[in-house]
Amino acid sequence: MQTSRLLCFLFWTSTAWTDIRIYDLTNNPIAIIPLGQARISNSYIRVIHPVNLTAIKDAIDLFDYVTKNSDLNNSLFDQVIRKKINKIHLTFNRIVPQNRFKRWESLGRAWKYVSGSPDADDLKVINSTINSLVTENNNQIHINNVFEKRMRNLTRTFNLLIDNEQKLENVTFKSFDSLNFVFELDELLYYLEVVEESITLARSSIPNSRIIHERELEAIQRILNGNGFGLDSVDSILNIASAYVMFNKDTFIYILKIPRIKNVPYTLSFVEPVIAEGYRIHLPKPFYLKGKTSFISQSPCSKLKALFVCSNTNLEPLTECMQQLISGETADCPMERIYRDKTIRKVNDGNIVIHGDNITLRSNCSTTRFLSGSYLIQHSNCTLNLDDEEYTSTNLEIQPFTPVTTIKSLHRTCEKEPRKIAVQPRRILSREAYRLFRSNRGSRGRLLTRRGAVSET
Repeated sequence: MQTSRLLCFLFWTSTAWTDIRIYDLTNNPIAIIPLGQARISNSYIRVIHPVNLTAIKDAIDLFDYVTKNSDLNNSLFDQVIRKKINKIHLTFNRIVPQNRFKRWESLGRAWKYVSGSPDADDLKVINSTINSLVTENNNQIHINNVFEKRMRNLTRTFNLLIDNEQKLENVTFKSFDSLNFVFELDELLYYLEVVEESITLARSSIPNSRIIHERELEAIQRILNGNGFGLDSVDSILNIASAYVMFNKDTFIYILKIPRIKNVPYTLSFVEPVIAEGYRIHLPKPFYLKGKTSFISQSPCSKLKALFVCSNTNLEPLTECMQQLISGETADCPMERIYRDKTIRKVNDGNIVIHGDNITLRSNCSTTRFLSGSYLIQHSNCTLNLDDEEYTSTNLEIQPFTPVTTIKSLHRTCEKEPRKIAVQPRRILSREAYRLFRSNRGSRGRLLTRRGAVSET
C-alpha cells in the first residue's frame, strides 16, 4: 500500500525552472520535511568593532571649521567640497540614534541594539567586555580597533595641516590645499558609509566584509580549522557568521558572531503531524536534527546562507514516540484534538502543509486544483494562492521528501471536554503491523491495544 502520492509539475520559463510538487499525506502520521544541511554549535567567537561617535562628530566639526575659515570660494573644488560636507552631515545624521529609542530593545541602562538578535551570552560579553572596553583578545572575543585608529589618524593628519597653514596665515587659510582637503573628506565619507551599510545589513544579521579586517578573519579561520571545520578561504567565514549593532550615548558597536562548529554533518527537518479524523500526534518539539546521534528541538536553528547552525543548548534526545515514528515502527504517541476545519502552515519559503477539505490551489506554475485531505506542497520560483492567501518562493533548491512508512491506526478516543485540546495516548502502527491488522480483521472492526493484542471493537 502506498503511503504517499506525488503530483509533480515542471515548467520551463524564459528565466528559470518552475517547480511544484504535491504530496498526498493521507496515510502518513507525520511528514518529515527536509530543510537543509546543518551543524551543531557549542559556542561562539565574537569580533567587536567599537566606533567612537564623539570622535566622528569632532572630525565633522573640524571640517566645518576649515570650510568656513578658508578661502574656498576661489577654489576650483569649492562646489565639490560643499557637496561632500553636506553628504557627510546627512550620512552621520542617519547613523546617530536621535529619536528612535522606542523601537530599540534595552540591554540595561547604557546599551541598546537596533539590529540583529543578541542572546543571553551576548549580554555577558557586552557587560564584561564592551562597557570596560577591554582590549585583550582571546579565543572567544576579538576587539577590532582598526576603524578607531583610522579615525584618530585622520583627525591627527588634518590637525597638522591646519597647524601648518596657521603658521603661515594667522587667521585664514587662503593657501589651504583644496585637493588634500577633498581627499580627507572622501576618507571620512567612506568611513561613514561603511558604518551605515553595516547597520543596514545587520538588520538582517548579514555581516559586512568592508568593516571586518582580514587579520580577524584569518585568526578565526585558524580556530575553526583546529576544530575540524575546514574553510577554503577567510571569506567562507562570512557564510556562517551573523552580525548585530548596538549603540550607547557615545559609541557605535558592531559585533560579528561566528559559531564554533565541528565538521559533523546533520540534516535539519521540520516534523509536521498529519491531521486524521480530527486528531494529530502531539509534537511540541518539531525540529529534527538527523545525524550519527539525532536530536530534536523546540526552537528553530539559525539560517546562515546555505547552512543551518543549531545551538547545542536547545537540543534534546529523541523521544520514544519520535524514535519509533522515524524508524517506521509501531509507535505509542500522545494525540491532540484539532477543531479547525482547515489548516495551512508555511514551513518555509519552499514548503507548505495543508489540511482540510476543498482548499483551492491556484498558481502561476500549474492549473487550478481543489484539494481535500492532507498535502505537502513544495514549490520553487512559483507563486501559490491557497484560499486567497498568496505564497511566493524564489529560485530555491527543493529538498527531496521521503514519506514516513508508519500507518495511522483507526483508533478513536472519546472526549469528555470537547472545548479543550485533549492530549491522549494513541498507537501508530508500522506497515507490517497494519497489514497483520487488516488480514486478521473480521466483519467487526478490530484495533491494537496498548500492549499490541488484537481486540474487538
